Amino acid sequence: LAQPERIGVVKKMLMAHSEVLRAELEGSELAEKGDVPAKDMYPDTFKILLKYVYGHDTTASLSFEDADNLLYAAEKYMMDPLKSSLSIRLMMLLTPENICQLLNNPACYRALELQSAITEILQYETDKVLESPAFFNTSPDAFVKILEQEIMNVEEIYLWKCAVQWAKHRGHTDEGPALRKQLSKPIKYIRVCTLRFDDFCSQVVPTEILEDEEVKLVCLTHGKREIQAGLVAVSNKTEPRITNLEVAEINIPNHCTPYTIEATSFTVATKEAEVELQPLEFTGNPYPKAINNPGHLYHCDCSIQIKDITNDTTLVTVIFSQRVQYGAKFVVPITSDGRKVRLLPNRSYRVDVSFNMPHVMYSFTNQKTYYNQYISVTFYINSQIGRVVAPVQKLLYRVITRKV
Repeated sequence: LAQPERIGVVKKMLMAHSEVLRAELEGSELAEKGDVPAKDMYPDTFKILLKYVYGHDTTASLSFEDADNLLYAAEKYMMDPLKSSLSIRLMMLLTPENICQLLNNPACYRALELQSAITEILQYETDKVLESPAFFNTSPDAFVKILEQEIMNVEEIYLWKCAVQWAKHRGHTDEGPALRKQLSKPIKYIRVCTLRFDDFCSQVVPTEILEDEEVKLVCLTHGKREIQAGLVAVSNKTEPRITNLEVAEINIPNHCTPYTIEATSFTVATKEAEVELQPLEFTGNPYPKAINNPGHLYHCDCSIQIKDITNDTTLVTVIFSQRVQYGAKFVVPITSDGRKVRLLPNRSYRVDVSFNMPHVMYSFTNQKTYYNQYISVTFYINSQIGRVVAPVQKLLYRVITRKV
């Protein structure tokens, strides 16, 4: 543990960035005592915080651990601009190997910018998350966050085995009742009723983690094929998670001519499947003098609005506002409240893309429609230039369900 350290500060600078700190330093009894304790923060983290409030923002170069620790402080002191910058930094550094460390930080659940990146890893790289050494140090609440996912790339029996190992690591015991105590929160999210019956009998029952009555009710679920209301402390869900999903894509031919405009539209028509849109990759403003200078950035404001043409409703409006490099590729997550946007089967959607300045897009002479098994994408003539324009060179998506 770090040793306590007394750090002098310019009080007014802290107060200018945080109402919480203003209350602590000016409007409370603590202000009269001279020193204000920050018991839940490392001295090095507080020093980075001081650099920020003094006008030297180092968030773009922080290590994962420093950014994680500082995110907690930014949440505690209600410093939203700092939280936003840290979320962007953590999104760049987040991996299956370190995500469990982040999940132990309560502040990450209240950073909307982070939710899409967290969900992406938990759902599509579940195996790597559960295999990481950091998993065994995951808190019960963080483990619940993993188990809450509707989509995973592992089978339910694998989740059960990992949960048992996690409980053994935390409790240093193999005794069923003690393991159950460790699993009191996570076990509500493990879908034991969806396990194959032989797996349930051979892998779950012998651990003695479930009580006899719970074992009986799970067996009844398998026998009667219906939900048992008596299963309360254990999940009684009978619908399996969605697994084994791969990214599909529609590619726009590379021979299209680059063109710079501010806005365009295209439509996406789904077929017999629900699909989940992946981030769209755009190309930055092609300012010639800046393209070859990696440090030359500009502020990009982008709006992506998706409308359900079938029902004449707006599905989502995505606002992207960040600094990006001239002429470089950058991605915009298609999310709503931290969750990826899904398009329903047999619907048509209009996607309107606009920027605050001209960006590279790809033009060709006639209306173009590109098909694959699950969706079709149509690009139309742009009225500004009289040519068909595509803002992206490929469209990525995941197939979620197939309509029966």
